Amino acid sequence: NKLLAIFKILLIQFKYKEKEIFFNFSSGNSLVFFLLLPKFNNEWSLMLHHGHLESKLPKLLLRFILNKFDTIYPLNERQAEFYKSIKPCYPLVEESSYVPAVLVDISDSEKLPLNKARDQNLKIIVGSGSPRPLYQHHLLIELINKNQNAYLFLFLYGDGELKDELLNLNHPRIKVFIDKDEDIFNYYLSKADLYVRPTLEDSFGIACADAIEFGVPVIASDVCKRYSGVQVYNTEEFLFLKSRNVLEKE
Repeated sequence: NKLLAIFKILLIQFKYKEKEIFFNFSSGNSLVFFLLLPKFNNEWSLMLHHGHLESKLPKLLLRFILNKFDTIYPLNERQAEFYKSIKPCYPLVEESSYVPAVLVDISDSEKLPLNKARDQNLKIIVGSGSPRPLYQHHLLIELINKNQNAYLFLFLYGDGELKDELLNLNHPRIKVFIDKDEDIFNYYLSKADLYVRPTLEDSFGIACADAIEFGVPVIASDVCKRYSGVQVYNTEEFLFLKSRNVLEKE
């Protein structure tokens, strides 16, 4: 409820006077929120984490909104170009903020699905994202169907139009999790033979970087600059070829 959110942020601004408020929203269209939100004597910082920031709002309105912020953080060159095209008055801060994930042990009950797949000598593939078409989870399902020696652990977060369909997926070599803790996801990621991220849009893909740091091969779409060591693809055929090459290695 946007009106409730605005009310809460107003209270926060009054409570924490002259403090910095950091907004981490999604797409460029979410900027419409700030048309209704007044700014008082706080400093505002903005980071939009969606891959691209195209917006249906006119540039005049976008400039008005962005000029409310004291600092704006682009996550990649594409985002920086978007902000520069609007010409906000305040500075863009372009710097790397990636910190590798910390790996901790998890309970034996949480490890059980992974251990069962390992006992069958199956290659472990991990996928993740929100249950929306943007993440192209259907390609992961197709990848499993093409590789009989592979098992997919799909970690979903939040809501989306594909949530029920994916949660009710009845496949002998696919296990779908919803809203699992970060520690559990990182444990599975660290034990994977392959992490695949076939998103249509992305800003960076932190899970790709974490997987590389864990020593896990990563194949991802070429929609943004990926972490060093990630194998990128630009066609579905190339995705399946690269994946098969990884899965066939002993």
